[in-house]
Amino acid sequence: MIETRGRSLADALVRTATAEAARFHQLTGRPATLAIMAGDDGASRRYLEFKQRRFQEAGLAVRAFGFGPAAGTTEVLLQVHALNADPAVDAIFLQFPLPAGVDVTRAGDSVDPDKDIDVAGSANLGRVLAGTAEYLPATAAAVLRLLDDELSDLGGRSVVVVGTAGSVDRTIALQAHARGGTGGELAPGAP
Repeated sequence: MIETRGRSLADALVRTATAEAARFHQLTGRPATLAIMAGDDGASRRYLEFKQRRFQEAGLAVRAFGFGPAAGTTEVLLQVHALNADPAVDAIFLQFPLPAGVDVTRAGDSVDPDKDIDVAGSANLGRVLAGTAEYLPATAAAVLRLLDDELSDLGGRSVVVVGTAGSVDRTIALQAHARGGTGGELAPGAP
């Protein structure tokens, strides 16, 4: 049941993104450009390819950057700074997990908050906490939308988020609390 709703939501979001991408292209004369930075293991590579295909189908230009297992923080930071400075890059998405040698907090915080579309950095996480975020991490937004569709109101419901306390998990917990849920607690994820 929830899988069917998830697919319907995904299809609706793709239609909305396609229309917005077309408007952006019409206004600027170029497609909106998303840079995706990811680790280079098999699962990350497949997920990156899936996202590239879906975004391109919606009319977005995608620049993908894969980092091998030996990549370190400096290599990622240099790429992030170059993307921050590139006026043709409208958004940056850090796909986790990044290679083990990368300080993900520093990497996330180095993304220009105006280009950080998945709340990888502390500045945008702070905006989520303050209730002033322009957008939420995609996964968190989708989970909250499914909860809204299923429950219509979180008021008075006990909410526990099981995860690793990343920005997605924290965002869901904060938003559940802001929507009247009692708790909005984080519980450690299963190993």
